[in-house]
Amino acid sequence: MASPNVQHSKSILTAIHEKYDYDATSGKEEDHSDFCEIFVPAKGPGKTAGQVLQLPDSIGLESYNITCAGDTNALSTLCSAVKELNLTHNSISDWHQVFRILEALPSLELINVTRNPLLQLTTSLPGKIFPVLTKLVLNFTNMTWQTIGNILSAIPNLEELYLSGNSYEEVTLDIPAYDSLRLLQLTENNIRDWKDVQRLDKVFPKLRNLTLAHNNITSCGNGDENASMFAHLSVLNMNNTAISEWDELDKLSAIKSVSDIRLFSIPLTSGIADREKLMRLLSVHFSQLRLINGSPAVSGDTAERVYMRHFEECSDKPAKYHELVAKHGTLQQLAEVDMTPPFSFSTTIECDGRQEVWDIPAKQTIGQLKKCLSKFVGSSNFKLVLAGNAEHGPTEFLSTCSNRFVYSFLKSDGETLLCHKFDTVKRPIPLRRKH
Repeated sequence: MASPNVQHSKSILTAIHEKYDYDATSGKEEDHSDFCEIFVPAKGPGKTAGQVLQLPDSIGLESYNITCAGDTNALSTLCSAVKELNLTHNSISDWHQVFRILEALPSLELINVTRNPLLQLTTSLPGKIFPVLTKLVLNFTNMTWQTIGNILSAIPNLEELYLSGNSYEEVTLDIPAYDSLRLLQLTENNIRDWKDVQRLDKVFPKLRNLTLAHNNITSCGNGDENASMFAHLSVLNMNNTAISEWDELDKLSAIKSVSDIRLFSIPLTSGIADREKLMRLLSVHFSQLRLINGSPAVSGDTAERVYMRHFEECSDKPAKYHELVAKHGTLQQLAEVDMTPPFSFSTTIECDGRQEVWDIPAKQTIGQLKKCLSKFVGSSNFKLVLAGNAEHGPTEFLSTCSNRFVYSFLKSDGETLLCHKFDTVKRPIPLRRKH
């Protein structure tokens, strides 16, 4: 079937030559008389010695305004070895043009028709089978589930299906179990009800990787029902969903096959900035997992005690908290220990029998303190000693610690610092008599 707008149609064959065949788009033959020829063996793009266009096995034709397949015989000859074809953001509206492209490319394993204005496919296609195709990308095409079912009937071995941004509010796919699919991506849809997720399990029972990110899912169904779901699922992506209750995580953890879960940017964890603590909290709910948010899960009593501490003052405690209390008992309250040094110390200064009480800043250095005391001492040449007492033991000499802070030595108010001036008077040296 031709494109409905034939006069403005553009074939994929034309787009390929525009992108990969320079001679075809230059409009004239170039004079290569001054150049030597260098043969570089490669898969492409380029031309063979016989001037046959050779393409890479992965072709990207994004935004080329393609509307149709064009001459399928020429396309088949040119693209017989092509395995991946990206047609994102083109103008293909007729599914029959897509199938003509698939028929012309016998080695094609992936086709991406994201953001093409495709019409719905209301009937299946008897006699159309594409057994080689394993990856299909239909993001932002708004294909209905009926259309998806009709497409899948012609692609029996599909392993990866991308359906992001298609405004699905529910899953109404009604086809027999499709066993070959391994990866399904449903990012940025409007799915809310967990029953729709359960329907996916029935249609795709061998699924291993499921992405439900950016859907408004708040509840994860029933734990007992989830325990019998997705027997082969290993990766579950729930990023940017609307989960806001810790008990919902227990329902997810009931899917025992999952070993890697993604829960970034959900309301439940938005107020926990400490990533290490968050990992411990999540790990308590997913003890069987290998990875949480891409990092190894943390297990054991330490994570469980962190979990209990986190919720012990909360009025609304999750069920997991009560399970851990039954296991460990109620934890004792932690003593509040303030390790911050005081702002200053009230200290007695002694020198030559004189005493004064000084308020000494805790973060003043010993060197700075000696300068402040020099007027009281009457000299800058003196040693500073912390007087011994029952708490601190022997007298401590401080003068050699000029760069250390006062709080390194003074621990409380009421301590005493002794200032001993050095003897600066030069004594005469006695003369020795000669015998």
